[in-house]
Amino acid sequence: LEVARRHQTADTSSEIISQLEERIKAATNERRVLEDTILRSQQSQLLLVNELDETREMLNSARQEITIRKTEAESSMTESEAFERQRETELATREREAAAAVRRAEEEAACARREAEDRVEAVRRE
Repeated sequence: LEVARRHQTADTSSEIISQLEERIKAATNERRVLEDTILRSQQSQLLLVNELDETREMLNSARQEITIRKTEAESSMTESEAFERQRETELATREREAAAAVRRAEEEAACARREAEDRVEAVRRE
């Protein structure tokens, strides 16, 4: 009886060990999936930051062009004054659009950053 009980205990222990090994494999796979997700999220965030930088450059370029046009308009008040005013209005519109694009890109980057942080925190909790 004692030998049979020991064999049964050994079988049960082996079964428990096998189950634990399967759980470890599943957890490891889940961790890899989460790490891949975090990496993709970080890459997405980096792309958004790059897009934000490009948009800022566009905004700065538009501002410089506005400044140049204003200076030119002020120094040479000619019959093209109406044309210059129209051009300034167009440039101001472009500047507002670029500023709005910057805000949107910043919001998207902040959202992506928060999502990545949430995923990292979820991985840490597991």
